This record gives sequence, C-alpha cells and structure tokens, in this order.
Amino acid sequence: MTPAQIEFYKRLAHGLALQFGPNCEVVVHDLETEDVDHSIVVIENGHVSGRKLGDGPSHIVFESMHEGATDVHDREPYLTKTTDGKLLKSSTIFIRNDEGKPVGILGINFDITLMKAFERSLDAFTGTGGTGYT
Repeated sequence: MTPAQIEFYKRLAHGLALQFGPNCEVVVHDLETEDVDHSIVVIENGHVSGRKLGDGPSHIVFESMHEGATDVHDREPYLTKTTDGKLLKSSTIFIRNDEGKPVGILGINFDITLMKAFERSLDAFTGTGGTGYT
C-alpha cells in the first residue's frame, strides 16, 4: 500500500471507530509488506482483539495472503471469537490496486458479547416458556 493509501485508511478507521464507539475495532493490513507477521499498519480500538500496530494477521487474513492470490472475496458479516472469549461480528474487505490485486485489508470487528448477553436476558424476561400468548 502507498503512504497516501495508508493515511486515507488511518483517517477512515479513526472516523469509523468514533462513529461506532469503543467496542468497534477497525484494522488495516498491508498485504504488500515483506514481513507478513507484522502486517497491521492501522488499528483503532485494538483492545477489542488485543492486537496493536505492527502485529500480524488473524488466520482469516493469513489465508488470504498466499502469494499471487487474486481470487479472494470480501467476507461480511461473520462471527469470530477472541482468545479471551469475546464474541465479534466481523467483516473483511479487500483493498485492491488498479489491476484488481489485493494490496490491503480493511477489517471491522465489533464486540457483541454484552449485546448477546442482554439478548439472552431479555428473552428470558419476556419469554412465555412455550405457553404462548393469546
């Protein structure tokens, strides 16, 4: 990725993180880096996944970085789980050059752990236990 692209995605990531709050991690991977173990060039709210600038890719990103891989597709949304048990709603969007080759990835990971717990609590409170309502 060019320095101008990285700067643009840095501003975009910051804006998205502000818009959606501290439970929304936004990460950008540079797929053109020589050191794939350190592909993260932009990250906001890294506490969501525990990652930081300069860290390496997740297994999903790593699978996408096979040399010469051009037939890769965006993935959105899907669920993932962090090593510490957080449930994330995630999207992976490929950044492509003019020839269509993936040069970067924009990842969005939203921690929905508390929302799912609230959903279960609300269901338990409002549910009828199968008796129905007429």
